[in-house]
Amino acid sequence: MIDAAAGGALGRQSGVPALETSRWWQWLVIAGCTLVALLIRLYYVETTVVDGPIRGDAVTYLAYATNLVEHGVFSSARPGTEVLPDSYRDPAYPFLVSILMRLAGDGAWYQALLRVQAVLGAATVGLALLLGRRWMSAPWLAVAGLVMALWPHSVTITSYFLTETLAGFLSVAWLWLLSAAGHRWQGALASGVLAGAAGLTNAVLLPAGALVALALWVTRKVGRETALALLAGSLLLPGAWTIRGMGLDTENTVTSTSTGRASQNLVQGSWPEYHESWRDCALGSAEACEIQQRIESEISQLHTNPVGGLSVMMERMAANPSKYAAWYLSKPALLWGWAIRIGYGDIFVSPALNSPYYLNAFFRTTSAIAYGLNHWLFALSAAFCLGIAFRLPITVPDMVALAVFLLYVTGAYWVFQSEPRYAIPFRSLEILASISALMIMSGWVRAKRQSAVTQ
Repeated sequence: MIDAAAGGALGRQSGVPALETSRWWQWLVIAGCTLVALLIRLYYVETTVVDGPIRGDAVTYLAYATNLVEHGVFSSARPGTEVLPDSYRDPAYPFLVSILMRLAGDGAWYQALLRVQAVLGAATVGLALLLGRRWMSAPWLAVAGLVMALWPHSVTITSYFLTETLAGFLSVAWLWLLSAAGHRWQGALASGVLAGAAGLTNAVLLPAGALVALALWVTRKVGRETALALLAGSLLLPGAWTIRGMGLDTENTVTSTSTGRASQNLVQGSWPEYHESWRDCALGSAEACEIQQRIESEISQLHTNPVGGLSVMMERMAANPSKYAAWYLSKPALLWGWAIRIGYGDIFVSPALNSPYYLNAFFRTTSAIAYGLNHWLFALSAAFCLGIAFRLPITVPDMVALAVFLLYVTGAYWVFQSEPRYAIPFRSLEILASISALMIMSGWVRAKRQSAVTQ
């Protein structure tokens, strides 16, 4: 936590304002923005009807949750087939759904899930602002909070039977808890457990806690005890789940494991044509379906013979190196882009009936403004992360943790699939980083003007 003296020193160094004069305003801003986020999300899930909500990934999540309730087995088996345990999908989200199925019953669990996701989405905004309170003054927090509360992707995702809302909440929650605990080892251990839970919601996040722990220790932002506690906590739940997975019979199909899913995403992410051909194939294009078949063939080769499969991928890329160099250079911007590619498009994963973004002038206006801001937010958040990486005189450990987390997420999806839907859980953190960068730049400009006046 930053005390008054540290806050003033930080302001002189980097343009971050001292915080001792505005703390009660901060709490008011955080409460107000969180309430706005909650009302917006509850209104959205109560008024919007998703056309065919159980489709794509949601089919598998429903199967897992149903089998947990009816058989006590984590299995993607469909009704009428043998229920065998597997670990293809991550367990946290199906476990949440299964709890709501038990509590709310057959007729009400789905609507209960949407309301829970609306609450989690709003809590994500509140926790992100609580994290930012460590270095941001009330006016800048208000800017960040309103953008987070009204960001269209973060609103619409709460209406879908998908993991993004839970993954986003847990990601922000563990970063906030690490900060709120004053970077003591006890708090770091609890924070690590939440980081592990985030990894069991989205396996891409599994290394995040360990990487943040390493970065904070190497940069001497925390002591060895705290770093080790964060690392240990982040391994507890994934370690238990791994031990469970070791007892599964996966000899018949590697695709029943999360490793098989990772190799699938690795191949798909190496094809610039993947997203467009997926959509066109679904619309009946024979040429696009042929590309999809070639992609599936590479995935099968990688599953059956990893070394040979990687060789096939490398040969394809070596045949046209400039094409693939340009593709991989574009993937970070694609990840943080606007229009969802594997889905209905724009800000919708699936078609939404009666959506306020179609019918309500306020929602349409906020979406148009967000669209105009999107590229700027990406650029500013990149500047924030690179500034931390190049050791600008910013000494707040929480800012280092935020930058490392965002850099890791971007790098992970750079290797695998880059798709704007996958960035939705981390939009609040992207916004926090971008507004922080704007605040720091504003402070620099103000400091230079004051220096020029006094000379």
